[in-house]
Amino acid sequence: MHYSKTLKIITTIIFIYSCGGGGGGSSVVPIAPPTNTPSDLTCSDYQTNTQKCSFTHNSILREYYLYTPSSNTPSSNAPLMFVLHGYGSSATNIMYYSEFQSLAEQDGFILVYPQGSLLNGVSHWNVGGWTLGSTVDDVDFIEDLIDIVATDLYIDSQRIYSTGMSNGGYMSYGLACNSDKFAAIASVTGSMTPEIDNACNPSHPTSVMQIHGLEDNTVLYDGASWSLSIPEVMLYWQAFNSCDENPLSVVTDFEDDREYKIDGKDEDGFFRVTGMDGLLELDEKIIPLNYWNKNILKEKELFDTQKGIVRKITVKKLKEEKIKIKNSKLLSEKYTFNATKHPKDKGPFPEYTLWYYNDELLKMEFKNPNDKKNTITIIRNDWEQ
Repeated sequence: MHYSKTLKIITTIIFIYSCGGGGGGSSVVPIAPPTNTPSDLTCSDYQTNTQKCSFTHNSILREYYLYTPSSNTPSSNAPLMFVLHGYGSSATNIMYYSEFQSLAEQDGFILVYPQGSLLNGVSHWNVGGWTLGSTVDDVDFIEDLIDIVATDLYIDSQRIYSTGMSNGGYMSYGLACNSDKFAAIASVTGSMTPEIDNACNPSHPTSVMQIHGLEDNTVLYDGASWSLSIPEVMLYWQAFNSCDENPLSVVTDFEDDREYKIDGKDEDGFFRVTGMDGLLELDEKIIPLNYWNKNILKEKELFDTQKGIVRKITVKKLKEEKIKIKNSKLLSEKYTFNATKHPKDKGPFPEYTLWYYNDELLKMEFKNPNDKKNTITIIRNDWEQ
C-alpha cells in the first residue's frame, strides 16, 4: 500500500439522497428480542469488545464479528451498523481498514461485520451481475443477524444501517431494495446490478450515500452490462425518495448541527480547503490523518479529513515490542500518538498506541475518551508475511 506525500483532489464524488428517506428520527423503537435463536450459534472473544460468532443459515455455516461499545447497556437502544466487505475480501479485512470501532466507541453504536459465503472459492455477496449462479440468500442472512444481535442487545429499529465496499456496496443497495429494516445505506465504489434494479421494491424512503471515483476501472462510473451507471442509481433513489434534482452538497456536523462541507482544490503552492473552520490555505505537502500511513509519525501537523481541520500532533517512539500474529512473533516499532483537541470535538482526542512492522500497521490501542480506564485493542489477525 503506497501513500502520496501531497494531498490532492482525487476525482471522487459523493452523492447524498435523503429527502423523504430514513435516517433515524428522535423516536426510539426497540426491536423485540426474538423468541428463538439458531441452535448452533456459538460466539467467542476475538478482541476487546469484539466477538466472533457462527451459526448455520440455510445449510451454510456463516460467520460474523460483533463489536459492542463499552458504554452499551441492555437498555441503550443503540443504533446498529453493518459493514460489508468487498468481493474476495473478508470481514476481518474491512474491520481493520475501515477503523469504525473507534467511532462506534465514541458514539455508542453497535457494529456487525458479516462474512460473505464462497462462490467458486471466492467470498462474495449474492447481488446478481458477476455473482449470477449464487443461490445464497444474503438478505435473509443479514435480517437473521439483526434478530440474533437483538437477543442480548436492545437495538433501535429506526436506526439500522449498512455500508459496504464494492461488492459490499452492491449488497447494501440490495438491503435497501429488499429489506424493510434499514433506515439508510452507504455504498463505497459499489452500484446496483440489473438484477438488484429489476427486483428493487423498497418498503419506505431510504437515505442513500454513494462515494465513487470517476476513474474507477473496476466498477465503472458510467456502468457496464452487469452494473448500472452511478447516475442511473442516483436517479432511481432521487425519484423514489422524492428528492430535488440536485444531490446535497453539504453534510451536517452531528456535534453542533452546523452545516459544513469539506471541499478543496490545488492552488499555486498551497491547498485551499473549506471545512469546519471555514476557508483554509494549507501547505500542499500536508498529509491526511491516516494511521495506516506510517509517514504521519514524521509530521508536526496533519489534516483531519473527517472535520476539515488541521491538528497538531505529538509522537513518541517507545521500545520495540514483539506482537503475536497467528503463529509468528514480530518485533515491531511502537509509538504513542496524540493530537490536539478542537473546540467542536465532543470530547478529548483519543490517546493512541501504534505498532508497525515493516511500515505496516499491525496493532492499535486507544483509550475510550469517556472512560479512561478502558482501552480498546485492534490487532491485524489477517496479516500475512
